[in-house]
Amino acid sequence: MEIKVLAIAFLGFTLALGACQKKPPITATPAQPPVVTIPEPQPDPEPTLPTIPAPPPVNHFAEGEEYFENGDYPHAVESYEKVLNGNSTEKNHDYALFRLGIIYALPGNPSRDLQKGLGLLKRMVTLFPESPLRAQAQLILDLQAEVDKVKSESIAKDERIKDRNERIRDQEERIKRLTGELEKLKEIDMKRRPSRPPQ
Repeated sequence: MEIKVLAIAFLGFTLALGACQKKPPITATPAQPPVVTIPEPQPDPEPTLPTIPAPPPVNHFAEGEEYFENGDYPHAVESYEKVLNGNSTEKNHDYALFRLGIIYALPGNPSRDLQKGLGLLKRMVTLFPESPLRAQAQLILDLQAEVDKVKSESIAKDERIKDRNERIRDQEERIKRLTGELEKLKEIDMKRRPSRPPQ
């Protein structure tokens, strides 16, 4: 039993001795940093343009009025014709017809076409009998009819005068010719008569 006691004491002593010794520090191996996967950058989305509101439709009549007032008749004609021919919901068709008629009838306009202008005014009077411009258009048509009547009368008068003047010239030439023949006959007659002795 002595041996058992000794063995236990020895074991206790070894354990105590082992506990007194300095143990080497335990170094922990650093943990591997976690693998961070950086996602591929997403391509920038296509920039969206801000929506621009559609411009208001062009008011061709107002545009034509401005050109007309400034004396820019070729551009005014284009604008007024767009009012009449285009897919326009604009009003003022009677005004556009009236202005076009005036432009084409103007004497100073290089693209003057009186018959076309009068035709447009007649169209306006026919299509828009209630238009406030009807009286003005009708007055222009009536005045032009008077001018045409006076011109035709003047032409007829000029023709009559020309005919009369030609007849007068013919008569004057005939008178001259007859006068010349009469002088020749007198001369012949004078030569045939015997001369009378003086008394």
